[in-house]
Amino acid sequence: MNSQFYAAFLFIDITGICDLYLFIDITGICDLYMRLHVAYYNKDGILVKHPLHTAKHYLTHGFLVDAIAICPLSFLYVSHNLWFYILTSRRLLQLHRYVQFIGVLQDRNLKPVRNLYILTYIPLVIIIINLMGNWLIMTECTYITNKPRLGDDFLGLNCTNNSILNSIRLSRPITRLKAHLYGMYIATSILFNISIEGGGIRSFSIYGLIAAMSIFGYYFKTVFIGRLFAVYSMRHSALLNYQQEIHDLRTYLNSLHVNQNLIRLIIDSYEYKWSCVKGKNIHTAVAPFYQTLSTDILYAVYGESLYERSVFTNNVSSFYRNLVKYMKHDVIKTGGYLTTINDVTEFIHILYSGRAEVGRAEVLSPDGTVLDTLTEGSIFGNIENLKRTRLKISVIAAVHVEILSIPAEKFHDILAYYPTIHDEYDKLKMKYLTYIPRRHQQKNDYVQAKMSSTVTTVIVNKTINPNSKLMEYWSMFNLVYTCYAGILVDLYQVGSMDYSLLMFVIMYSSDLLYFLHFVITQRTAYENESGILITDINMIKKHHRQDKLKFTITIISLIPIDILVALFMPPTTKKYHLISLTRANRLLRLTYIFQYFENLSNRLNINLYVTSFMYIFMWTTLFFCALASFIGVATCYTPHNVYGIDTNCTELLNLDWPKKFRIYTKYFFIATCWFTHSNPYNFYPQEEIPHLHQIFCVVSQGSFKKFSYQDFSNKLDLFMQCGDASDSLVDRVKTYIELLWLRKHGVVYPVLLNEAPLYLLDIISYNAFAHLIVRHPVFKKCHPDCLRQIVQKMKTQMYFTNNYVQFKDAIDETMYFIFSGEIRVIEENTLAQNVTVRKLRKNQAFGVLQGILYRYPHAYSYQASEMTILLSRSNSREVTLTGVDRKTSGEFKCEVSADAPLFHTEIRAAHLLVADIPDEGPVLRTDVLKVAPGATIKANCTTPGSYPPMNVTWFVNDVEVRARNATEILNIIETYEALPGLETVRSIYTMHVHQSMFKSSKIKLRCLATMFTLYRRTKEIELQEDAPLLALVMEPTPHSNKGLSEAPGLTQSNLKTYLWNIFTATCVIVCTRRFDYH
Repeated sequence: MNSQFYAAFLFIDITGICDLYLFIDITGICDLYMRLHVAYYNKDGILVKHPLHTAKHYLTHGFLVDAIAICPLSFLYVSHNLWFYILTSRRLLQLHRYVQFIGVLQDRNLKPVRNLYILTYIPLVIIIINLMGNWLIMTECTYITNKPRLGDDFLGLNCTNNSILNSIRLSRPITRLKAHLYGMYIATSILFNISIEGGGIRSFSIYGLIAAMSIFGYYFKTVFIGRLFAVYSMRHSALLNYQQEIHDLRTYLNSLHVNQNLIRLIIDSYEYKWSCVKGKNIHTAVAPFYQTLSTDILYAVYGESLYERSVFTNNVSSFYRNLVKYMKHDVIKTGGYLTTINDVTEFIHILYSGRAEVGRAEVLSPDGTVLDTLTEGSIFGNIENLKRTRLKISVIAAVHVEILSIPAEKFHDILAYYPTIHDEYDKLKMKYLTYIPRRHQQKNDYVQAKMSSTVTTVIVNKTINPNSKLMEYWSMFNLVYTCYAGILVDLYQVGSMDYSLLMFVIMYSSDLLYFLHFVITQRTAYENESGILITDINMIKKHHRQDKLKFTITIISLIPIDILVALFMPPTTKKYHLISLTRANRLLRLTYIFQYFENLSNRLNINLYVTSFMYIFMWTTLFFCALASFIGVATCYTPHNVYGIDTNCTELLNLDWPKKFRIYTKYFFIATCWFTHSNPYNFYPQEEIPHLHQIFCVVSQGSFKKFSYQDFSNKLDLFMQCGDASDSLVDRVKTYIELLWLRKHGVVYPVLLNEAPLYLLDIISYNAFAHLIVRHPVFKKCHPDCLRQIVQKMKTQMYFTNNYVQFKDAIDETMYFIFSGEIRVIEENTLAQNVTVRKLRKNQAFGVLQGILYRYPHAYSYQASEMTILLSRSNSREVTLTGVDRKTSGEFKCEVSADAPLFHTEIRAAHLLVADIPDEGPVLRTDVLKVAPGATIKANCTTPGSYPPMNVTWFVNDVEVRARNATEILNIIETYEALPGLETVRSIYTMHVHQSMFKSSKIKLRCLATMFTLYRRTKEIELQEDAPLLALVMEPTPHSNKGLSEAPGLTQSNLKTYLWNIFTATCVIVCTRRFDYH
């Protein structure tokens, strides 16, 4: 393409270009023929290969444009210069393919190669520069054919007297080649807004053309450089990513026509949340750590404050250590609802604040009356020991507050292990019913757990501790003053020839401090690979000399050769230039700046924004100072130049330092003008600030959203490869991902909306989607609070053309509402083609009964006939598997992913066992039914056949028996041919009977057979006490008292038992007769 423009400008007298013309036209015709046979994908994603279809597709998609572009009209003889240029410019039509190619790379390539990304724009930039340069010259010049004559200014050109070529300083004669190159020179400066001096502009037409080109150049530079920085710079800035998420949220809410006041409210909420937590989630950060370490971190962050602000008087720190693992942190602004009346929730909340001001919340009754004021540590929400409960109060933030939420079931499970706290909790709950406030207490009532702040020792075994604060401050001072400021002064001195006393003081003080830093470094301890702090001087020196290149560069930068020149040479201009030249070794200190930021980038506890700003600012100013010094040296030896600075080196040396500084700022201004949208005709020193600001804005701009989406695509692709997914499934997934990016930039439902406070999510969801529910007959008479919570828990899903939403006979317990698009209801028929029963459109619903009734299957299949957005409400915690057998057993994984662009993913796995459960219960037998105290009996409990085998537990008088040795309870697993694949458990219990076991002369023996929560059956029998019959009792006489008391076998305890039995029998007889009367 560039050769075509070049030949058009140089006319026909260049034979090589004409041959290239002919070759390009021939290849174009061949390409035209080949494209008639290139397969293509139709709108349904099917690859079409039939020659007639491919030819028809190309004839209607670009054939005419390509045919006009390659038609050899330029070989026609046209005398008029303008018509010749128009006929040649038709080749621009071929650019449409290249532009489409760049568009494909941007939208469909999910695996960009960063090193080659910039190369896609280079051909386009060269073409644009050629085109703009030709237009610029052709506006004022025409082509002619003339023989070279002495004194001619132009050769092959005829330009007007006011043309830009007449005012430029080029050697004569100006040929077509020189004019063309100069046009490209001017076009480049305009396209990239680099202010380069050139010829004067005198004609009105050229003014308009340059104005139009400047506007296009400004737009091109902004877009082009912004994309380059998005690819190559600062791709992992949390703040920029958060800003992108806010932009996605705003776009999504605007598409739903949400009230602008609500949008501002939620944006303000997120801005405050960012100011508090800076986008950090401590639970996500500690998730990769092992359990004890993550618990220690969470307890250090939350637990100690909870311990100090607890509502309980009998505190135990381990109670809060166990709680923090399951807590979720949130921030609510003033006036926000922490909980809303009639909400059904599973969370219990603890009011928490890490700020100096006291956070509190107001508790409102149903009629809006303020009941109480909660302070830090107060508990509210689902305080009952229930999985879910309906709240009876609203809690509103009176000031900005932070809350910690934990599932109520988990809270009560942990609470059960602390009986003292549990009893106190029950008393407080009975007292306050719906919340537990923390009352203000005196300071002596608190348990103050203050940690002693240990100051890091600077000196360790006569060496310097690298982790000390003093060493950190010294390293930063060495960076800013010794290296950065010292190099800036050296560069300034080269360009301004300012050799005043102040400059020498700054230069040589920086040299002295850098030498001091070298000495300190040689005595600074370091941590080896094992994390041990090495304090041996010899080992430290050896360690610093391992990197020989770095050590050599440091030594060279310390050599003061310039001092010898300053002491022994006479004060001339050459002397000062030689001093500046011999100080060039100080520029090697730039390696320290590299090293400092490299070490800083490996640390996590840094301010990323400040670090990036420092890095960009230092290198930008150093670059422009070096460029300004180069301009200064050049103008010093060439005083007559286009910039109007006519001071030679001798004059510059004799000026006072304010004038030298002003001249140097002029050099700096010219350097910045080359990279900003300014012309160096009028100079004002204050313009440097906006110039630098503009550079920083260009550097900081760029969107990182697409790269996050690409990373997600790559991870998903790798996951499917590891899982041996079929090619068709991989293609379907990739197609969906690409379509989602093309249509919605990867956003179905904004990530931040899932993290919004519940009250804001309620308002926005109800404002946007309530009409879908309210209009449905099933929900017309429902309470508004019920509808609000149904809408609140709906999930947004996007389906593209021919994507199936659900299949016939599937059980998903989900109802669907169509927000936009169209759904086909399909009757599946295995004997014929599927039949579309009807079509559902916007505001209609399907699967409502399936979402309400338990395990009710879908009667039809549902397929999207266009891009469709659905809202679904389901029991997302259960998946019903039908028709399972024992082969279904294995490991099942549950994956939960957030929406684009971050796609945070959590995966949990569990083992699923399919069991064979019998209908019968266990069989219990004993060898005797009557037993005397001191005897030993055996009981046998046999379970029916099952898989897996059951657990058997023994109970005596409803008290679980725990075996004290291996022979007391013996469990035997047996298999029988009559029950293939099933196992029977025979449990034998050897019981030693004691008198204390008998309750009313009976022992109740029970065996319990269980299998997880699937099977639970019991069998029990009663064993009678085998005691000897007692003789009749005769009334004692005075002569028989002695004989009775001395009768063998009748002790005092037996006599008491005998009398008690008679008393009991008498009571039973009397009570029986009494009831018989009634």
